[in-house]
Amino acid sequence: AFDQGGNFFMPVYDAIGVTTATSKSRFSNMSMKEGGAGQATATFKGTLAGKPEGYAVYPYNREHKMNGSELTYNFPTSYTYKTVDHSYFVTDGTGNSFNPAMWATIEDGSVHFKHLGGVFCIKIADMPAGANQTLTVTTSQRITGDFTTDLAANPVLVTDNEAGNEVTINFSNAAESDRVFYVPVPTGLY
Repeated sequence: AFDQGGNFFMPVYDAIGVTTATSKSRFSNMSMKEGGAGQATATFKGTLAGKPEGYAVYPYNREHKMNGSELTYNFPTSYTYKTVDHSYFVTDGTGNSFNPAMWATIEDGSVHFKHLGGVFCIKIADMPAGANQTLTVTTSQRITGDFTTDLAANPVLVTDNEAGNEVTINFSNAAESDRVFYVPVPTGLY
């Protein structure tokens, strides 16, 4: 999520994916440890098959894959919000934002993420109250499915004209109020 100054911070439910010495092609899920919410730096934990080695991606998605230095990053067709942000900026670490695609090289157990794409930020005023609601975002370019880039080169995930230009957001809204939704997207003109 983002604070009033536009600075990134980790929301409560964040998770990253890491490759390991024994699993170089698939990412293992690591969840943020307590105390990291609301901070730009956090510690993550998980059950791993081997020592973290190679690459990390954010946010975690079990469909992300590695082939040498080639990352195949999956943008899902839907997002489920456990909570919905009330404003563009939240400051208490409870935002349930879905952030842009990022990657990092694992060095001495640490990672410093770099962007691979962007994010749409959509604010809807006076969203009606109701459970099990959906919002559909349709674009002129593809925003779902697998996108591939070489992390050893100048990595960026770029959109195209293939099928996959619609995303569904699932959420509940306890009372009529302004709501903000984030949709991660590959780089492109929309």
